[in-house]
Amino acid sequence: MKLIAKRATAFAWGIVVAVAMCVGGQAASGAEATIKTEDKTPPAPRVEDVPLKESVTQYGITWTFEKPAQVGQFITGDYWVVGPVTVVSVRPAPAGGRNGSMVNPKAGPQQAYDDRLQHYKAGQLAAFPLQLAPGQSLVSTESLGKSGDSSPEAIGTWTRRNLLRTAAVLTCAREPPPADAFRPAYVGETKVIWRASQLKKELLPKLAAPAGVKLPDLKLHERYLQRIWLDTLPRWTSGAMHPVENMPDYPREMTQIVADVGLLLLLEDPDKEREPLLRLFVQMGIDYYGIAQSDNQLWQDNGGHGSGRKWPIVFAGFMLGDEKMMHVKVASAEDYQTYYGNCWTGAKVCWGGFHDFDVKQDHEEKPPSAWTADGRGKAGDPSKGSVSNAKLEAYRRSCTSHVWVGEALAVRLLGLEKAWGHPAFFDYVDRWMFEDDAEFSRTIVEACDPYFGKNIGFRQQTIKDPFVEALWTKYRPTLGPTDGWKKEHMN
Repeated sequence: MKLIAKRATAFAWGIVVAVAMCVGGQAASGAEATIKTEDKTPPAPRVEDVPLKESVTQYGITWTFEKPAQVGQFITGDYWVVGPVTVVSVRPAPAGGRNGSMVNPKAGPQQAYDDRLQHYKAGQLAAFPLQLAPGQSLVSTESLGKSGDSSPEAIGTWTRRNLLRTAAVLTCAREPPPADAFRPAYVGETKVIWRASQLKKELLPKLAAPAGVKLPDLKLHERYLQRIWLDTLPRWTSGAMHPVENMPDYPREMTQIVADVGLLLLLEDPDKEREPLLRLFVQMGIDYYGIAQSDNQLWQDNGGHGSGRKWPIVFAGFMLGDEKMMHVKVASAEDYQTYYGNCWTGAKVCWGGFHDFDVKQDHEEKPPSAWTADGRGKAGDPSKGSVSNAKLEAYRRSCTSHVWVGEALAVRLLGLEKAWGHPAFFDYVDRWMFEDDAEFSRTIVEACDPYFGKNIGFRQQTIKDPFVEALWTKYRPTLGPTDGWKKEHMN
């Protein structure tokens, strides 16, 4: 059928040529920057045509230069400056462990933005005046007064722990980037510039939206992706670092956003109204790919904290024709928390909660091998009276499974299951949507009520997103068997 024909399971990529851009300026920077380009793309502006500016301001953060410098913007709005350049100051100024900046930050247990956040490393704080070399990204932040403070520009209402208001990035280039250039990833020293002219928009299936369904608000979702998602700390420690004006605190809401955006971009768009959103989503994938290259174990399963990062990377790789990006090798909760096995409900695909987690740190029960809600036979059945099982069943139902549905559907619609590389994820989502858990739910509620009352979470087949639910109902039956969760599989 036509839909299946449009699933890009086999296609020829355009020839991509890597051209040197701004290889660090100084050997000490260690930066490697390239432009990914092809014929018939918009040229870069001539250096003499780029305006000189004494400073540049974005989202309330101002960088001031020692002398006027040539400044421009990438296609998604973030600024670049031709360097090397001296940044004499940033406002708001870093002081007292607040409003920190970092150059080419790495992913992992390290940050210098705010000393109230986990993993603070004062030695990584950028000091001003700062010599910024080509191939370097300067990430600057503004701190909040206290945890729980918000802002009129906050993204949603998920700000209970956050300690940063916003973050912005200034990228140094040896010469002006092409007019349609994406910003290179803000993380790490390898800076690759992709171009919007490389996007393989013809591969998008242009699906009809289900009748009567309200589409996600386009401008609101553009706003969700407008600023960098500062997301480089491991596991639960990342939430408090998420700037309130840039992104949600919790990965459940992050995952819902990327699921909605991914599906919205697969619908027909005759007036090309969604092209700005497409560029922003690809930019997000480029950033997350940079994070994954810096630390590919950052998003291991940790309750509800590891979801939503892999899908933007796979999508960006698909759209840009980058096989390594599309087949990214990275830990993600969607993969670590789903596995083939004998679930206590009779299903053959299970959900697991934590990976190598120190149970003594936050919880009552050990060993870590018992933290496998839903399966493996040891601790899966919450009726066994384990508080650990009850907590994990709450994570399974409230914080992960229902927001995975849109991601899994989008991957299937593009035929990217093999690129994703973990079939148990897709069978688990089918289980969530097709397994009748009425009897199991009664057992779960009875077992968990002493710990959580009625807040254990939702029944299976719950999505809480009418847009995703309508698309699932319309298109999932066209995409192959839906009973893989019932069958034995080799792990």
